[in-house]
Amino acid sequence: MEQYDKIHENHKYLDQKTINTLHNILIEILDKFVSICNNNNFTYFLTEGTLLGAVRHKGFIPWDDDIDVGMPRKDYDLFIKYFNNINDPDYYIISNNSHKYEHFQYKGYLKLCKKIQFFWKSI
Repeated sequence: MEQYDKIHENHKYLDQKTINTLHNILIEILDKFVSICNNNNFTYFLTEGTLLGAVRHKGFIPWDDDIDVGMPRKDYDLFIKYFNNINDPDYYIISNNSHKYEHFQYKGYLKLCKKIQFFWKSI
């Protein structure tokens, strides 16, 4: 793992404390996602950096700042429908179908977000 840290040493924009905090929040979001999927028999799978991190690092790639999952289209559509009907007080989704987020640029993608107050420090 040390060799990967050296490769990406110049690409670190966040300090380690911030990355650790972010990873903990991402785990909470993933737990919520997995719970919804398991309770509704939705199929999902890890992709991209999240899959690589799980295999190579047994967790996150140290500099990764998101979670990547995939779903069959049918389950994706059902997930959105289910989530929009539960009115969760702690989470929300952003997708190209969300009227509040018409500028969302990723067709066929969504973001499951946790409602938190997060302060960003400029570097």
